[in-house]
Amino acid sequence: YKKFYDGCDQIDKYDVIKRIKENRKEPNSRYLLLISKSSISYHLLSYILEGEKYSIIIGSKFKQDLNSEEYQFKIINKIQLFMEQGGTIILKKLDSVYPALYDLFNQNFTVTSNRNYARITIGKTINSYSYVNDNFKCIIDQDISDIEKQESPFLNRFEKHIITFESLLTQELIEESKKIFSI
Repeated sequence: YKKFYDGCDQIDKYDVIKRIKENRKEPNSRYLLLISKSSISYHLLSYILEGEKYSIIIGSKFKQDLNSEEYQFKIINKIQLFMEQGGTIILKKLDSVYPALYDLFNQNFTVTSNRNYARITIGKTINSYSYVNDNFKCIIDQDISDIEKQESPFLNRFEKHIITFESLLTQELIEESKKIFSI
């Protein structure tokens, strides 16, 4: 790209944390999809969101819950409450609930009296509109091993960042960690 556009700045290293913080500050930014290995994203998010109001909802692994509309209703009700209150919600392993929230994820809001409302759909017959506070942000925490199971339309709704230890550490710290692991 630089070969064709001389005025283009080249960045040697993409700063993931800086980009996530920029997203957090931008009022009209897309919601985030963080792709990582295991629990690194939780520690990173707790660092980034320090001092902010946030909540984490982690989905159940029980088959009874995954196939239950009652379970989906409970989770969606928790999400709706947080949408109304504002702040940040982190969702993890809620694949059975995500389809109900597609309009929210798209930020396809219906505006009434200068307030945003997102359509929440459950099943084939239940549609409701829920108020979305202007201070509401959503982060989906997705394990890298499960990313291939997600459909492209779902992935395209978000600003995506891949978080690895390598992307967070300096080259010097990476070399030091290699020395430690080789002992």
